[in-house]
Amino acid sequence: YGDLFLAANGVSSKLRMVVYMLIMGVCMGIQPAISYYHGAKDRDRMRRILRVALLSTTAIGILLSVAGAVFRNPLIALFINDAEVIRYGSVMVLGSLAGGPFQGVLQLSIVYLQGTGNVSAATGFAVFRQIAHLLLLVGMNVLFGFIGLVFSASATTILCAATGVLLCRRQIVNARTNMTNQQTG
Repeated sequence: YGDLFLAANGVSSKLRMVVYMLIMGVCMGIQPAISYYHGAKDRDRMRRILRVALLSTTAIGILLSVAGAVFRNPLIALFINDAEVIRYGSVMVLGSLAGGPFQGVLQLSIVYLQGTGNVSAATGFAVFRQIAHLLLLVGMNVLFGFIGLVFSASATTILCAATGVLLCRRQIVNARTNMTNQQTG
């Protein structure tokens, strides 16, 4: 799409990373607690920590994404004050921040799988995420052009957040089944 596109993409990715890195920091901060309470079989505490983290990361994702969307043009101008870059960047910021509210769910899924020792699911999920992003990037670009390309990262985040919930749910059900079998066996 050209030099203007690349410049606008650089700015938009920086704004997206502010949102995503704050959320990732919260999630990585609770991973040791998840591991500890999983090992201690204290499901109630782990559930409370996950609930607070989910609410916190979702709030961060919503607030920062909305703020970024509302103030996108002045924020872009802080980096590059060029009318064409701002025009492209305005759309790109919207596209890249659309997944912000779902980033907390995605990151919590990852740290839950890692923290509970499910290495194969965490690794498979990481591979799935990269393949899904590549397929959505190419597919959405072919189908929708510039707009599809811009929204592909958010589409990946939303798809992977939903997949992460399913993976975690499956692990929770399996853990309950194993605990019940151990108690009755």
